Amino acid sequence: MHLRFFTLLEQLQKLDDHLRLAQSRSRPDPIEIGHLSARKRTLRQRLAKVMQRSTAQPA
Repeated sequence: MHLRFFTLLEQLQKLDDHLRLAQSRSRPDPIEIGHLSARKRTLRQRLAKVMQRSTAQPA
């Protein structure tokens, strides 16, 4: 696996922690949660692209 994969995975885990914390507040901010969710979605897409490249079979 590439270093880029592990970096993205680490960022995704940290973002997940931030999102969980934001949702567990007594008065969660829906705008902040929306931004964090969008960033998480983007990171997942980037991670999927890296995974596809690393598992692609040469023709």
